[in-house]
Amino acid sequence: MEQNRNKTASARLRRAAAFVAAAMLLQALFVVFFTPQGLSRVYPFVLRLKSETIEDDSSFAEYYTLRGEFADADSFFLGADTYVADSYFVILDYLRFTKRYFEVKNLALGVGESSAAKINACLAAPDAGLEEAFADFRSSGRYTKEFLDFVRSLCEFNKTLPPKRKLTVVPIYVESLDSAVVGRVTANIMSRLAKAPSEVSAALSISRAGEFFDHFDKNAEAFAEFLGEEEFSRLTGIEAHYRAGDYAEWALGERIAATVGEPTLYVVAPEMTSPDSPFRDQVAALGAKSAFVQIKYTGCFTLTSSGEVEKNDVDLPFAPKRGVMFVSGEKLDGFKAFYRFVADPAGDERKKDVAGALDSFSARHFFIVAGSPAAAYKEDRQ
Repeated sequence: MEQNRNKTASARLRRAAAFVAAAMLLQALFVVFFTPQGLSRVYPFVLRLKSETIEDDSSFAEYYTLRGEFADADSFFLGADTYVADSYFVILDYLRFTKRYFEVKNLALGVGESSAAKINACLAAPDAGLEEAFADFRSSGRYTKEFLDFVRSLCEFNKTLPPKRKLTVVPIYVESLDSAVVGRVTANIMSRLAKAPSEVSAALSISRAGEFFDHFDKNAEAFAEFLGEEEFSRLTGIEAHYRAGDYAEWALGERIAATVGEPTLYVVAPEMTSPDSPFRDQVAALGAKSAFVQIKYTGCFTLTSSGEVEKNDVDLPFAPKRGVMFVSGEKLDGFKAFYRFVADPAGDERKKDVAGALDSFSARHFFIVAGSPAAAYKEDRQ
């Protein structure tokens, strides 16, 4: 009898333990799949599952579906960190795609007018003159090895195009405010120092844009008289964008305005292509029919003024040691819709942006670069 009671007690304990374990498992599953925090942790696995590895071929099968979605576009924006080495693989691959299916005429890069002119000289040079043109370009500035290799590849690609389909490089480099404002005004003052009133000449000791605009506001009358109406108005306009915090977007918009309407691929900073970037409004105001794609990075390094630093925009489980993938937005629509349902089951209009952590992650479509080293200057590799 005693033995039977012990068996019954043991069975009850096992059933209780099983029930507790099952309850804990269900609770864990509920937390993972029915809370925004849990789904956010699942998201990287969804990205990896939905990503397509880019092959080095000309089929563009990984993002061929963009052909239909971008059919009406004439301005193609690719958000890329050009100080990550493998970004140039993506830029060239995407350029070939947009050239084939959308007949882009221009490639807009973050270079100055002089550099763009020398690159265009390389693109136009006959075989016999290419090395001389390239040597002239290479000696004209300090460029990373990856960018030099990219320009060579660009020349090779351009050779395959008939004369009427050749590409042109367009400069869209935006100077920093310190250079664009302080540097230019300082040069203006120095050239006419004898005529500069004390309030204006005091600006020679200022090196930062914020300090300059504070001084500019306090002495607006003196600056207006010294600079003239046109230059004073220009600086006033720049200050408005500086105060609003959208100078970079505005200045880039001014740069691209000249090419709007011509099929162009613009290579811009990744943040410019994010859904919440004011740059998108700037582009829309110009009347461009735009298509945005972005590069995200995992396990990469980028080159900065202080050296190489890690660049991880997203955690990607089971990512290749080094490689490039593409994620089409339509493959994530179902997951994002479920995320919104979980985060805001009532559909409250005030919470319509509750999935912003996912929606503002990138442009709708994006490449993922994994394991890339930083770009480097030739002398740094020695």
